[in-house]
Amino acid sequence: MKNILENLIIDTVNLFKYLCLGFIIPLIGGFDNALESLFILTVLDVITGILKGVKNGNVFSHTMYKGFIFKKPSIYIAITVMYQIDKSGALKDLGFSLREMLINACIIMEGISILENLENLGFPIPTPIKNILASVKHKESVEGD
Repeated sequence: MKNILENLIIDTVNLFKYLCLGFIIPLIGGFDNALESLFILTVLDVITGILKGVKNGNVFSHTMYKGFIFKKPSIYIAITVMYQIDKSGALKDLGFSLREMLINACIIMEGISILENLENLGFPIPTPIKNILASVKHKESVEGD
């Protein structure tokens, strides 16, 4: 089972690397600091999610599979869409970049997920940070309804 997970991670990283070099990066508006931060947090979320799965005995759970296979690529697809809208000039009167707004929202989302995973692993999260996370999660659920 360990070899399957290792091979999945290695193959996914290699596929992502080769696709990014020539095709994906230009479509999403380049690899700037915001996208670099999001990418790093995405990788850390996957790693902490795997560690959480190992701890809880459900590394190959349906939730983990959905997150890794569907949710993570969907983030970058959405960024591509926002960049293409920005580039088209269709909403140029907004005064801000939809791509940047989405990337920042995803950075916050990934950060929350990482901290939740770390807390599940036994890492103590300071109360003020927990309160901020609870507030953001509450706003997400209210706005998502």
